[in-house]
Amino acid sequence: MKKLVYLAVVMVLLMVCFSLPVFAYSIFPVIEEAPVIADSQISIYVNDKLLKSDTSPIVQDGRTLVPLRAIAEALDIGIIWDPEVQSIFYYNSDDVGYYLEIGNKEVQIGQGAGLELQYQTIDVPPTIINGRTFVPLRFIAESLGANVDYDSSAKAVYVSE
Repeated sequence: MKKLVYLAVVMVLLMVCFSLPVFAYSIFPVIEEAPVIADSQISIYVNDKLLKSDTSPIVQDGRTLVPLRAIAEALDIGIIWDPEVQSIFYYNSDDVGYYLEIGNKEVQIGQGAGLELQYQTIDVPPTIINGRTFVPLRFIAESLGANVDYDSSAKAVYVSE
């Protein structure tokens, strides 16, 4: 009888273990991505210095996205990355916090404890390509109070604080 109970417990545990990948897949749905074009011809300058990254910026739906780490370092901001929910949190010099999720166009914005969150919809959500997190350059820079200009003839983006 003990062997039968033991066998039943083992079978239940195995069934639970093998169903977890399916459960995880349903929590994080597959995001259908718009066509993404890596554009190594776009130059990005932050405060007159060329933004250096081992990955080229990408253009998605007419918006320039850059590697999160590169722009965070160039603008000297702290980023909190939560790999479990694939989210990004940062704040600007006015202590306004920004919360973005991969694949989500809605940004949560809040200031101070206890205040209601505001929501802003951005044109292109943050995305992960080849294991790298890309964020919309203009939104990130302007949320930090920087100016963003694009020179189409030079294929250059200028960010100035």
